[in-house]
Amino acid sequence: MSYTPVKSRENLQRFTKNYLELEKYTAFNSLLKRIWDGVRNTVAEGKTKYIFKPDNLEHILFTQKFVRSYNNLITRQTIHLEFLDILRKEYPDCTIDYCETKGHEGTVVERIFEIDWSVDPKPNIV
Repeated sequence: MSYTPVKSRENLQRFTKNYLELEKYTAFNSLLKRIWDGVRNTVAEGKTKYIFKPDNLEHILFTQKFVRSYNNLITRQTIHLEFLDILRKEYPDCTIDYCETKGHEGTVVERIFEIDWSVDPKPNIV
């Protein structure tokens, strides 16, 4: 996998052609800043794993202009998978996981992203 930072030339050119993509990445960038604050605090506590509950991720993104334009094309799972990819690029050489806990009827009751820098990351299985 090649690393393409959010603010890469390639992305900036794409944003110029599609302003809605810029709005989406602006929301992602805001979340990355919040996560960094949490990671920084976790490091200060001497821990090597940070857990982020994305309860507000969908709310933040689904209220953005870009989602209203795409409406039915963007799903919660699509957003989580895209953000997972961004986290993996932002924190290379760390283990980044996304987990969902489902209740009895299959309804998701909890979602978490986990960033672990204690050991070498697990190999990517395709």
